[in-house]
Amino acid sequence: VPVYWDYFEVRQKTREALNWAVAGQAKTDVQIFQKVSSNVRQTGLELKPGDVKITHTGEDLTIRVSWNREIEFPSYTLPLNFSVSLTEIKRWTRGGLIIK
Repeated sequence: VPVYWDYFEVRQKTREALNWAVAGQAKTDVQIFQKVSSNVRQTGLELKPGDVKITHTGEDLTIRVSWNREIEFPSYTLPLNFSVSLTEIKRWTRGGLIIK
């Protein structure tokens, strides 16, 4: 169960990084990776550059984070693969968020 709780924490931290990435001024992929990595590190998971894929398509920005965990049982180890993929519209050229 803890590995699934970790999944939701990583998803939330990735969402926070994505919201930061699409707001304000344009960010480089390196800056976005550093933010995602820093946020996810708070959950106890260390990401390598190959674990994060940043994709720009038109007005959208997608961040995909993949990682592996192993659950150890008395007689075997169960490998689990996790992945989070989140997409948001870039607001870099839209003048920010307007609340009326």
